[in-house]
Amino acid sequence: TEVKSYIPTVAGAGLLATIDYSKNYTEQNEGVKTPENLTYTSTIPTDAGWYGSVLNYDLKTDGKADLTTERIGVYSSSAYALINDAGKVTLNDTSASETILAYYIFENTYTSGTHTYTVNITLGNNGSKWNVLQFLDGNKNIAIRSCGINSSDANKWGYSLDGGTSVEIPSSVSVSSGTNYIVVLTIDYDNHTAKVSINSSELNITGWNFNEITGIQFMTAATAANRSFTVNSITVE
Repeated sequence: TEVKSYIPTVAGAGLLATIDYSKNYTEQNEGVKTPENLTYTSTIPTDAGWYGSVLNYDLKTDGKADLTTERIGVYSSSAYALINDAGKVTLNDTSASETILAYYIFENTYTSGTHTYTVNITLGNNGSKWNVLQFLDGNKNIAIRSCGINSSDANKWGYSLDGGTSVEIPSSVSVSSGTNYIVVLTIDYDNHTAKVSINSSELNITGWNFNEITGIQFMTAATAANRSFTVNSITVE
């Protein structure tokens, strides 16, 4: 009765199968592999937990980065997302052509009451016109970003509604490399009010439809040499 449990562990076997790029796998090419503690996905995930993907990295062609829109389950030595032993998630991106995405999908969502979503991040570098994180709701996602309305706002934190408006509302908080930021989204579903604070600087959110927040997308930038940062913690109350 115990043999069936031993065989998969100790026996050598060959498996003939096609690669499913939406699942975890290990690619033997030098510098490319799948991390063991972060699931990589080809689509925006729906199940609770952490996920990652690499945009613009197409291993199925020549093994080099090209400007496609595919998201597949691999990462290169210059672009990857990884969970460390302390539970922090680092988006390491030193590539000038790839974009790293990491998703945290909530187990519970809400459509009533007042709820706060708190994200603690540390930037490794800074730049303008960059959506650092987006609160996902399947419609007008709330994007917390480095602004770019004009040159004076280019390195200020702010928000915009992805897919809803291109207007970027800047805060008074500067975007600086090596700096820790606390981003808090507060939603009062009963009274239809929402605001975001970035290191205690508050901005009221307008034009949003008050859908349930299903998760958070973190991302780097394809046109910059370094947009690495670390997600230290996420809490929902």
